[in-house]
Amino acid sequence: KKLFGEEQNIEALFKDKKYRIDTKHTVAYTDEVEIEVTGAVLNFKLAIGAISKAMEEKLAIDVLESKLSVSEVIWLQGNPDLIGAIRFKNKKGKHLLTLNVPKNNRVIWEYILEIYLSMDANNPRILKVEKTAEVL
Repeated sequence: KKLFGEEQNIEALFKDKKYRIDTKHTVAYTDEVEIEVTGAVLNFKLAIGAISKAMEEKLAIDVLESKLSVSEVIWLQGNPDLIGAIRFKNKKGKHLLTLNVPKNNRVIWEYILEIYLSMDANNPRILKVEKTAEVL
């Protein structure tokens, strides 16, 4: 809800298209496993709740494939426009959604560091990586 429920001015990469999210989107838990994001710019569903083996047999394949299993936080230190990004994948490694955070949006970047990485935003633990990642 924090990522879409307020005007955050972030960029979303969803199904190989980029979207500028600069308006509030509605975030609703549609059932025990899915979350639905709807707004003027983007509409999608992701499965974020726990799915047991018994539930797997009853759920549609598109729900199972949209199950968020991996969250990757990416710091884009050398990028002039972006602080970083958070990329979501399913358990097979298929890309579901990436949210790029612009340099001027410290609030959402601090939220990502604190919630997803349990880091103090004022003193993040950063490992130096020799290769630079591509801009998402």
